[in-house]
Amino acid sequence: MNTKIITALLAALSITSINLYSSAVIKLDAESEKKSAHTNALQAKNKNNARRQQDMISNILSFPPELNHIIQEYHFSPMDFFTCIYQPLPSIQGHANWILSLAISADGQTIVSGSADHTIKIWDIATRQDIKTLRDTDAIPTVAISPDNKFIVAGSGAPGNNSVKIWDIGTQQYATLSGHTALISSIALSTDSKIIVSSSYDKTIKIWDAPTQQCLGTLCEADLIFAIAISSDNKFIASASKDMTIKIWDIASQQCVAILRGHTNIIYAIALSRDNTTIISASADKTIKIWGMLSKECKATLSGHTDAVRTIKLSNDNKTLISSSWDQTVKIWDMNTKTCVATVRDHSDTIPAIAISSDARTIASGSSDKTIKMYQQNQKLLSTITQLPYEQLHCLKLILNGLNGQEITLNPEHAAYYTRLIQKTWDDLPREIKVNLQHYFKELNIKQSIIKALFKRDKK
Repeated sequence: MNTKIITALLAALSITSINLYSSAVIKLDAESEKKSAHTNALQAKNKNNARRQQDMISNILSFPPELNHIIQEYHFSPMDFFTCIYQPLPSIQGHANWILSLAISADGQTIVSGSADHTIKIWDIATRQDIKTLRDTDAIPTVAISPDNKFIVAGSGAPGNNSVKIWDIGTQQYATLSGHTALISSIALSTDSKIIVSSSYDKTIKIWDAPTQQCLGTLCEADLIFAIAISSDNKFIASASKDMTIKIWDIASQQCVAILRGHTNIIYAIALSRDNTTIISASADKTIKIWGMLSKECKATLSGHTDAVRTIKLSNDNKTLISSSWDQTVKIWDMNTKTCVATVRDHSDTIPAIAISSDARTIASGSSDKTIKMYQQNQKLLSTITQLPYEQLHCLKLILNGLNGQEITLNPEHAAYYTRLIQKTWDDLPREIKVNLQHYFKELNIKQSIIKALFKRDKK
């Protein structure tokens, strides 16, 4: 029974109640005050009957009791339905070797890729066409776009070319920042585009003034540094290294003020939330850890990748985290629930690079298979999802849970009910959403996977 039918029934019931009440009022005009008590009792009875009828209709569509708390407490977000509303775009091809780094411009119009083929390419996201190609003399393991979209900062690594280059996007000319003595592993930019931070396998972090291109300071580590991030207030730098630690550096004093320990292998990537309250790290131990900036304690550990987690990116609103791994997958994580809401398996090789736009509507991954994959939020499909009746919205979430391999044990007597409701939810989905699901879960028989996952019987 859909929402329109329910609304019509409730309207009819309301009209009936009003008519009965009106009749009673007309009779009161002709009757003496002696009958007023009887009329009031009749009115209360009519209201109670109407309430019972409404409750009966509501109960027809109510969920089994053991799931009521889920329905009441669960607050859906767009990322919960990533595989429904994010449409995969045609692959970008053009590099002759591995894609090592990616960055999306602040306006969400372009994406920059650095490759082992010694080039940096600027792509138009809408057309997926190569706008410009910047040529270096060695691989580009790290690349960043300034928040004002005026320049690109890229790091390279080769004997005699361990430099950071600042490329003017308009003129395609560059300035070289020299000082590192080994491969540049990571680049970070301040929110005002005035500070550049670089890390290197030479075990140092350098802080540069972007306008003057002068080195403002050098921080020395005890081991190889794989990643860095700068806080949005430009006061701190977080670094991740081979020694399995995260270090927090005060920019003003250029001193290490905290060391975080917890990973059991190399830490490959790090991210800071825009509100500077959270640090996120990714490791070769196959986990992602979430740390409190003030407490310096690990608040949560995200597991799911089956190989080293190579890269992580956090959305500007701090709600969505994406990760890539040597297991050839990209995972989408809900930062509120600390759960994986989608796993994307579109590459045929490892994924060293990922990027997310400032509004989280575009996600990209770059692979050793020489391709860039992109996924964009379709506003029309998002609108369709948000307008679903709540019971179908919840059922769609259960469907996605089933496709992602999650299980929920239901009382067997509710299996038939849910099978019918899930079938209806599936049948009512727009074709575009079904096409998306077929893409993301192409190796699965979707309906069989749903039923198998959702209705696995409790063996007790």
